[in-house]
Amino acid sequence: MLWDTGPLYAAFDRDDKHYAASAALMRATAPPLLVPSPVVVEVCYHLQKHLGAQAEIAFLRSVQRDQIRLVVPETEDFDRALELVEQYQGFPLGVVDAHVMAMAERLGITQVASIDHRLPRG
Repeated sequence: MLWDTGPLYAAFDRDDKHYAASAALMRATAPPLLVPSPVVVEVCYHLQKHLGAQAEIAFLRSVQRDQIRLVVPETEDFDRALELVEQYQGFPLGVVDAHVMAMAERLGITQVASIDHRLPRG
């Protein structure tokens, strides 16, 4: 399973409406959680902005402890992400979501932990 921003953020924010489901999924998934590096940047941005530095640091510590494993995009992921952004430009599909989709395709991962209803299906 590849993880998107939404459930990772929600698992840290007890006031988020997706907190319970996201935290439960996180507990039910054997570590390390596979997270594309662009997602880490986006999660850190939202944690810092909405919950403060301590939440961001806690998240980064989970990466340091290998509870979360960074999956680094390859050139082909960027190329595919660009194709997806172009294909779904009326959606809109941002570059982070496009990377999640591209990396899942390349790695043969069929499950993505996401609460983002903007991700295209199929």
